[in-house]
Amino acid sequence: MYPEQFLANMKDLLKDDFDKFLNSLQEDKIRGFRVNLLKTSKQQLEQELAFPFVSTGYCDNGYILPSDFDLGKSIAYQAGLFYVQEPSASAAITILDPKPNEVILDLCAAPGSKSTGIVERMQHQGLFVANEINEKRAKILCENLQRHGGANVVILNDEPQNIAKELPEFFDKVLCDAPCSGEGMFRKNPEAIQHWSVEHIHACAIRQEHILESAYQTLKKGGILVYSTCTFNTVENEQVIEHFLESHPDMELVQTETSFSQNAYTSMKQAIRIFSFEQGEGHFICKMQKKGTLLPTQLQQYRLKNTMPVDKVANVFMDEMLQQQFPYTWTFHDYVYGGTFPQLDFKNLHVLRQAIQIGQIKNQRFEPSHALFMSGYCDFHRVYEVDLQKASQFINGLTIPCNQKGYVAVKYNNMILGFGKADGQILKNKYPKSLRKTN
Repeated sequence: MYPEQFLANMKDLLKDDFDKFLNSLQEDKIRGFRVNLLKTSKQQLEQELAFPFVSTGYCDNGYILPSDFDLGKSIAYQAGLFYVQEPSASAAITILDPKPNEVILDLCAAPGSKSTGIVERMQHQGLFVANEINEKRAKILCENLQRHGGANVVILNDEPQNIAKELPEFFDKVLCDAPCSGEGMFRKNPEAIQHWSVEHIHACAIRQEHILESAYQTLKKGGILVYSTCTFNTVENEQVIEHFLESHPDMELVQTETSFSQNAYTSMKQAIRIFSFEQGEGHFICKMQKKGTLLPTQLQQYRLKNTMPVDKVANVFMDEMLQQQFPYTWTFHDYVYGGTFPQLDFKNLHVLRQAIQIGQIKNQRFEPSHALFMSGYCDFHRVYEVDLQKASQFINGLTIPCNQKGYVAVKYNNMILGFGKADGQILKNKYPKSLRKTN
């Protein structure tokens, strides 16, 4: 089933633990999830999901998802109260240690597992930029980050070298979760086995070195760079980092002090390697710092994009609907946006999203966006609270009875599901067709 050369490499790497590794590949994969701290708490979500939360040990808000849990029937999942992620994948977030008010880049971000974890820790403060070079994967990244609800997010769909050119020494922290040969995902994704070859490993390493170079160029002096892969071999891990450090004497390894790894199975003592017998899948992670003094970024002093002021009809809607206003709002191509940072001009970069899309001005009317109601930043004045039956009907795209008038946020058990427009009798459903469970 597994390539002979791969098994030989693993035996050389693991030595006495090789049989334990092989046995773990025959076991069922472990599912995990993170509580979205922008929208809920462990206590509230544990009550909603009705099963005991068992910590993964890889991050403070990460827990084991029971194998029989049906995501398709979970309204909490649709509302973005948690994110499904295999347990050990969150280790890189813990090592990066994002904090509010930092300026952070996730250079290879799709589908958003690590990006959403970074956003949770930033708590809407600072600036987070997520990039994905593949257009289709970038759309998935947008969907996941929108559901998560961060108000300090920019999503790019661009080449890493372009970002390095436009945003040199801009970020306090950079996560480079590089595309790799995927050896650590063999149990989770058996298709990865079919693509494995020594040639593929070396091709991945060359690409990783190029991406890592771009990550370096975007990093401020004094900033932190975390490099991670979901593969085991030393070619894509230690050798890539050793070559990088030789080329950049101003970068140095930082010890990764965590509770989930004893830095075994690697000659690079500051790095860690996680295996499938450690309650998760496979990863390599190391942390580096650029020498120098880290200076704060003043976003208000950075180049700002020319935008139109917000139209009166949009301001009236926001005053009536939002309990707290966004610190920054602007209009761009008839769409109104709001966030916790000003709209920045990224010049030649391909920006898919910046902050929260509040809605659109059409024929002097304002139509709100689903993204506004997914925001973890906002609370709403006009709310229509529904029971479980109506909540299920709503996310299936059906109309439901409603005695209110105008736009209302649809709420079930303290969860905002989306919005609709009511006429005093019926709520016209505005839940996106692409998200409806009937699709």
